[in-house]
Amino acid sequence: MDISETTPMGTPSLASLPLVMLVEDNPHDVQLLQEAFRERGIYLRFLVADCAQKAFGVLRLFPASGLPCLIILDLSLPIVSGHTLLRDFARNPTWTPIPKIVLTSSERESDRVVSLASGAAAHIVKPATFDQYLGLVDQLLAYLPSTAKTEPPTAMHMDR
Repeated sequence: MDISETTPMGTPSLASLPLVMLVEDNPHDVQLLQEAFRERGIYLRFLVADCAQKAFGVLRLFPASGLPCLIILDLSLPIVSGHTLLRDFARNPTWTPIPKIVLTSSERESDRVVSLASGAAAHIVKPATFDQYLGLVDQLLAYLPSTAKTEPPTAMHMDR
């Protein structure tokens, strides 16, 4: 597993910025969400995993005090679905307190019901426009610490 970090000049230490995990296999969706956070002035570290196995692998490496403050995940992931990932998160008491937001293209009511029953704090249909992504970021503020608006952004990516 390869984890690389990029930090703009003058950025404070990575540990001082809130960490959000994105479990999403579509790089375009990852980019749109990160751009929307930046546009809103919400500064975070992003840990991006393109499948459930990578998400689990990297979370196991983190001490409880360094875990993400929020996990945003898609339902349609390769090999292991987002619903299975949610149920697996619920089995680990260290990860249960982390809010999990399902961000998916599925508009099926049955998917929403299963997401919420599996431990998701919210089930949100992916935005169709960038303005809607900005609105999504406004919704996600409720799940982020107040320090998210104080520092320039940083990104960590897990490559395949």
